[in-house]
Amino acid sequence: MVGKINVTLSEEVAEELDRLSKEIGIKKSKLIEKAIIFYLNHLDLKIVEERLKKLESGETYTIPAEKVYEELGLI
Repeated sequence: MVGKINVTLSEEVAEELDRLSKEIGIKKSKLIEKAIIFYLNHLDLKIVEERLKKLESGETYTIPAEKVYEELGLI
C-alpha cells in the first residue's frame, strides 16, 4: 500500500532536499521516506530509553505473561 500526503517545506529545506536528491540519485519522495523512517526509529529508541529508566527507578513495573494469560482465562 502506498500512502500519499502533502507536505509544505520551507524554501531552504526544499532546496536542500532537491540538491541532495540530485547528488545521490534518489527521488525526493524516497529520500523523504528514508528520513522519516530514520527519525521514527530514533523516536522509538528514545521511548524505549525512557521506559527503561522508569522501570529501573521503580516508577513502573512489568507483569509476567503467565499472570496476564491466567487473568484472561487463556491458561
